[in-house]
Parts: sequence; structure tokens; C-alpha cells
Amino acid sequence: MEFMETYEMFLEYALAKGRSDHTIISYRQDARTFLRFLTEKGIGTKIEDFELRTFRIYTVWLRAQKYSLGSINHKLDSMASFYNFLENEDMIPKNIMKRVERPKVPKKLPRFLKEDETDRLKYVIEHSKYKHRLRDIALFNCSFFLGLRRSELISLNWKDLDFKASTLIILQGKGKKDRILPMNSELRESLWNYLQSRLPLTNPAVFLNHYHNRIERHSISRILNRYTNQAGIDKRVTSHLLRHTAATNLAEKTDLITVKEILGHDSLETTQIYSHTSLQRMAEAVEKLKQPSKTESTNSSQIGFRIKVIRHPLPFGKR
Repeated sequence: MEFMETYEMFLEYALAKGRSDHTIISYRQDARTFLRFLTEKGIGTKIEDFELRTFRIYTVWLRAQKYSLGSINHKLDSMASFYNFLENEDMIPKNIMKRVERPKVPKKLPRFLKEDETDRLKYVIEHSKYKHRLRDIALFNCSFFLGLRRSELISLNWKDLDFKASTLIILQGKGKKDRILPMNSELRESLWNYLQSRLPLTNPAVFLNHYHNRIERHSISRILNRYTNQAGIDKRVTSHLLRHTAATNLAEKTDLITVKEILGHDSLETTQIYSHTSLQRMAEAVEKLKQPSKTESTNSSQIGFRIKVIRHPLPFGKR
């Protein structure tokens, strides 16, 4: 079986199973990387010739190509998905990818905005003189309260909003899974005000750009950069950073299963990193409870009251 011919069958299968276009593109890029490896190493392209050693050499080759550990794991995971397909279709006698070890990637806590930074960013957006202020308030609130992905902000249509029920629906989000999310009063009001300013609604998209077309990825980045600079925040604020901020705040106020459902994560394992973030913030708060050091004087005059020493009489027989 030729690798690329069989891989095309896998891509068709993945598409039929509801994998997103982004995932399919990623799978195809990973296949091209693997094919380049085979060519450089003079290894044949027939799947029957691939051994466990082939993928161990592939891992070493990827590191030599300066791929990050996360990218290496991603490419190995793509090959693992391919081999799972081959195994399920009885096209191979054994799945050698199950024995391929992944490089250990140290977990990094997600970056997020602190409370004062969020307040400053929100203030400059709400008090902006920019003509698209109402749109930008609604855009910020969707990111801050619900942690919507940038792709979800772009694809959101006003027909997906139910102002009576105070809900919005994310259609075919990541993994092709729809989810219904609640709108709090602030988010609902900001979306209502923005849409009212656009009447009559001729474009189905919620968020439009300067040319009255559906907003694009670079437009969202430019919008956030403008307000970030005005707020004096020394961070690159993206919709993804706002998503992390929303997730971190939610994790402090509710259980992780609820956070998982709001964010649309495929597994609870993805959401669990926010419990570590919340723990870190709690640790920082506890650290601020300053304890007096041994070198600090704590006599009664400094504390502000006098200690009255009461001398009790000794018991009978011990005078």
C-alpha cells in the first residue's frame, strides 16, 4: 500500500466523521512532512515497510528540523490517527504507533489578563469615541464572558441569538459539535444595542468589518491591538488570550465540567489546566497575607495596646 494513496482514504474517512476543515488541512501538512522525511532518509513509501524504528528515527529527525516538542507530538498524533484508521479497516496486522513514545512536553500555564488589566481594557472600549464602539463592546463581551474562539466570533450569525431565552448557539464549533450558551444581562444588552444600531439587518453575520462584510481574523487582532495600546497593557492581547481569561475566571467560580461545556472542549483533560491556574492565583493571594518577620519588633507599644500581667497567688502549701 502506497502511503499517500492510503492517506487520502484516511482524510476522506476523517472528513466523513465530522473532522473540521482545519483538522484536515493539519493532517495533510503532517503527511507531507512525513513524506519529506521518507525521501530524505531514502526510506520506501510503502506502509508495509514502515517499522517501529522508522517512527523513532522520524522523531529524531523532527527534533533535528527544530520542530518544537508540541509540534512533534502533534505530528505523531496525526500518524497515530492514521494508523488507528488502518487498524479499524483491517489494513494492517498490528498498530505499531501504539508503541511509539512521545516527547514529554512541560505543561505551561495559560497566559491571561489580570483583573486590573481586564478593567482597563473594558474601560477604554466602553469609553471609546470610535464609530464601531458598540460592535467592539459586544465583541469583547463574547470573548470575556463566554470565551468564544476567534473562528466562532467570525462565524456567529444574528439568527443564532435568542434574546428572549438569553442564549446563543455556536453552530458546528470545533469538532462539529453545536453548543447552546447562556448570555448574561451585560452580554445580552451589548449584542442587542449593537444589532439595533445596524437595522435593517441585511448581512447575517453578527460582527461586521469596516466594509460591512463578515469580520475577518486580522480585523479582530487589529481591533484588540488598538484598545490594548490605549489601555497601556504590556501584553499581546488576542481573542485566544481573552478565552484563557474567561476560562480562568470561570474555573474560580464553578466546577470544571461546567467550564468544559462552556468552552466546548472535547475532554476534561484540556480544561484541567485552568484548575492549576486558579490554584496559582490563590497561592499568590495567600502570599500577600504578610506575616511579621522575626526581625520585626512586636512589643505592646507598637501594637497599640498594653498587656496587663496578672500575678496569680501560688497554691496553698507552696508559699
